[in-house]
Amino acid sequence: MQKLVHFGDMAYIFRSLGITPQTIIVYKTDLLPSKPKLAQAVGVSGISEECRQPAWTRLSSCKQCGGLRLRTGHNRLKHHLFSRFKIGDGPNCPCGASRQDAQHILQDCPQLEEARRKYWPEPREMNQKLYSSALHLGITAEFINSLDLTI
Repeated sequence: MQKLVHFGDMAYIFRSLGITPQTIIVYKTDLLPSKPKLAQAVGVSGISEECRQPAWTRLSSCKQCGGLRLRTGHNRLKHHLFSRFKIGDGPNCPCGASRQDAQHILQDCPQLEEARRKYWPEPREMNQKLYSSALHLGITAEFINSLDLTI
C-alpha cells in the first residue's frame, strides 16, 4: 500500500474525487525555490483515461477552437455575427430558417442532412456531438471541416 503524500490542497482534491491512497501510484512535483507547483499525477490506477483527461484536450488545437466556439455560441455563424455585431444581411440560414446557429447546423438544417447522415448514420443528440467522448468530438470537428462554413 502506497501512502498519499500531502501536497497542500492536492490531497484534499484527490480525496474529494474518491481517489484513495491505494489507487495512487506515482506523484511528480517540481519545486521552485519558494513556491511548490501543484503536484501532477503521472500514474493513477483505477481511473479511466476519460476521467484523467477531458476528451476535448485530445483533439488538435484547431478542432478544440471550433468545438469551443460551437459550445459557447461565440462563433462566425450568421446568427451570432448579426445579433451581436450587426454583420451580414441577417441571422437567417441559406435554407430559409430563421437562425443559423450551432443547433441548426448540427441538428436541423435540411441542406446539411446528407452530410450529417454521412458522419452520423443514426441520429445523435446535440450534447453527444459537443460534450461527449473524443471520438464524437472528433466526428463533429470533421463534419464542420467538411462544410463550407467558417466557425
